Amino acid sequence: MLDPSNANHWAYRRLSGLIGFGRPAEFGLYRPRLLPARPALAPPLAYRPAYQRPGPLGTLDRAHAKIAETCLSYLNSDQVKALSTSPSPDPRGTPFLEYSSLYWGMHAKIDLSAHAKQLALKLFENYSDHISIKLLLDAEKSRLFFLGRDKYTGFSSLHCASFFGVVEVVVDLVEVEGCDINQADCLGSTPLVWAAWNGHEGVAEVLLGQDGIDPNKQCIGDRTALLCAAWRGHEGVVRILLRRGGISTDGPESIGRTPLWCAAEYGREGIVRILLERGDVNADK
Repeated sequence: MLDPSNANHWAYRRLSGLIGFGRPAEFGLYRPRLLPARPALAPPLAYRPAYQRPGPLGTLDRAHAKIAETCLSYLNSDQVKALSTSPSPDPRGTPFLEYSSLYWGMHAKIDLSAHAKQLALKLFENYSDHISIKLLLDAEKSRLFFLGRDKYTGFSSLHCASFFGVVEVVVDLVEVEGCDINQADCLGSTPLVWAAWNGHEGVAEVLLGQDGIDPNKQCIGDRTALLCAAWRGHEGVVRILLRRGGISTDGPESIGRTPLWCAAEYGREGIVRILLERGDVNADK
């Protein structure tokens, strides 16, 4: 039996339960845990990421990478690819399908192995009708105000990689011939809007460096990437967007709120200061 005081046993408890890795809220996903919470154990080597903790059990090394590989292998299976989005399977009967769809990218962002990258690119080869798109966007419905929508068109592989913030995959996807950097999904969101919404600075940098990128393209509710980042409190993304130039700093959404208004309304003090220091922001708008 594994010793609970042992670092590997602590990692095994976390790995076997598929809980506790990363911060799902960071990706805009607020979902109940799939398994009951277990008593917290004080982790050894607490100041190091889980995937860097040494130990004799080789299977526990790079736990995030291994979970990402497992999730992606499952999503690439013929059984999952054959699933229909209408009607879609009951998530209660397919808990690993839901987990894989919502969290593979979270694990991959923390630690992306070469094999996980290959599996992600394989998944994206024929992605437009994949069941994981519906599950991922359904998890966002109540927060993105598209309740009642039943179409999931336009959410591309680049949208997905940008949503999760997996920079290495985004870099490969933007090089694919025919990649539309400004493509809008069913919400009107571009990959840049998803990166801004979820605070992925590395992805924002990559996308803004592409020829033809439109940083002011609006999504549902006439929201720009800057407004989304300001609203959500992602100061780093706000700075990256403003450094690029050509950004509409006062562009209002459909109900009239500007990026400054959203930042002030939600208490994003750092972003309010950044915007007010600029000469092109109208504080009275």
